[in-house]
Amino acid sequence: MPLFVLVTLGLHLLLTLLVFYGGFQVSRLANRPIPAAVQLEGGRMIQQTAMPHDFRSADAIETVVKNWAIATLSWRLKPDQGALDAGKEIGNGRKVPSVTWKTSFLLSEQENFRLKFLQMLSQLIPFSVLNGQATTTAEIINLSKPQSAGTGRWVIDLVSNVLLFDNPTAPGRLLFTFNKRIFIRAIPVVINPLPEQANDVQKLIFDLRLAGLEIDEIQDLPS
Repeated sequence: MPLFVLVTLGLHLLLTLLVFYGGFQVSRLANRPIPAAVQLEGGRMIQQTAMPHDFRSADAIETVVKNWAIATLSWRLKPDQGALDAGKEIGNGRKVPSVTWKTSFLLSEQENFRLKFLQMLSQLIPFSVLNGQATTTAEIINLSKPQSAGTGRWVIDLVSNVLLFDNPTAPGRLLFTFNKRIFIRAIPVVINPLPEQANDVQKLIFDLRLAGLEIDEIQDLPS
């Protein structure tokens, strides 16, 4: 066999091996999570690893639930400027503090879950709070670690007290306990900024859901 034929066959074989090797390397890269550099406020850079779209860290879940509970159950209807909060009507002649109405947008709208929760909570709010004569503070006793409740859904147990203060100098007294099993799920994270014409409610919902989480069920803790 002529030498040039052997050389040609050798080159073809080498090229074939290189193509297969290159394809293998591309496949490895395609299946590898791609780290991304993210610049934080202040200029500091961090590496971010690609995660499944329904992944949420335990710390993020705990923080969202804790902040939601404190804001929802701490009622101060008389701001520093002295103006009385009119509260928000929720139907049947009942109302809740404005802050509770605002934080309720972290709850799912499916099967009127958000409204049903507000109506339940409104029955626990004393008139002295609604007329600005008293305030409440949520006291978190225990918050469990989130446990998986299915793909992109978690359950977390909350044990807390709501303390009533009849005046700024009086010690607080127990108004009611708020011991709940809270189910929270991952929702799509909104990345695009809101349009300039967005109303206040749209802006509120956008801010509350930046973590990509939504509470979709609340149960009483077993005794």
